[in-house]
Amino acid sequence: MKGISKQLKYDLRMGIIKRWKIHMILAISFLMICSILAANHVGAAQSVGRDITGIDVLAYLMKGQRVLKREAQVNFNMPFYWFILQVGCLVSIIFYPKKDFEVHGYQHLIRMKNREVWWNSKCVWCVFELLFYYGIVVISACFASFFRGGKFYTTKYLLVGENLQLMSEIQQLFIILVIPVVTSIPIALFGTVISMKYNELFAMIIALVVIVAEVYWYLPILPGEYSILCRWNDISQYFLRAGTGLAISLAWSLIFIWYGKKIVKGIELLS
Repeated sequence: MKGISKQLKYDLRMGIIKRWKIHMILAISFLMICSILAANHVGAAQSVGRDITGIDVLAYLMKGQRVLKREAQVNFNMPFYWFILQVGCLVSIIFYPKKDFEVHGYQHLIRMKNREVWWNSKCVWCVFELLFYYGIVVISACFASFFRGGKFYTTKYLLVGENLQLMSEIQQLFIILVIPVVTSIPIALFGTVISMKYNELFAMIIALVVIVAEVYWYLPILPGEYSILCRWNDISQYFLRAGTGLAISLAWSLIFIWYGKKIVKGIELLS
C-alpha cells in the first residue's frame, strides 16, 4: 500500500500538476466552445422565459447523434461537440503513461521491483485525470452561462429537448455529470494499453476509430454508446440503460487493467 501511495503521489504531481500547459490549452479550448454553444442557444432559453444554464451548455456539448437508420438515405455527420469532448479526453490521458515510462519508468520499475504497483498507479491516475478533465469542461460551461447571465442549474427543463425534460433533476444530473466520466474510463484505459504496447499515435488512431463506430452504429457493448445524450430518449428504459452502461464500463475497465498489467510485466528493462 505504501508503494502505490508513493507512486500515485508521483503520478498526480507529474501527470496532472506538471502538465498544466496541456490542461490550460484544454481549458481555453472548452471555454471558447462552451461560449459558442451558449451564444447559439441563448435565444432558445429566452423563448421559455429564463437564462441559459451551465447544464444546458453541457447537454448541448454531450448531445451527440441518434443512430442512423440503414435504410434511410442520409449522410453521416459526426457530432462535432461530442467528438471534440472525446478527443480531449484521449489527449489528456494517452500521452503521459508511455512518456513517463520511457523517461522515468525503468528507474521506477527497477527500484520498486513490482510492476503491478507502477501499472495500478497509472490506472488510478487515469481516473483522477478524467475527473480533472471533466472538471475543466464543467467549469467552462458554467463560465459560459455566467457570461450570459445564467446559473449552473435552475430548472429541470433542458433546452436540448428530446425527452430529457421528463426526467427528474437527479436523473438529468446523473446522465450529464456522472455517466460521461464513468464511460470514459474504459476508452482511456484502452488508449493507455495500446500506447504502452505500441505507441501513442497508433493508440490515438485506434481509439478514434472506436469513437466513430460508437456514433455511427448502435453498439451497446461499447461504453461510449451511453455517453450520447440524445439516445436517452426512452424514459421507461432509464434505469436499465444506466445500469447497463455502468456494468459495461466496469467490465471493460477491468479487462484493460488486467491486460495492461500483462503488457507491463512483459516489457524488458534496459540494463
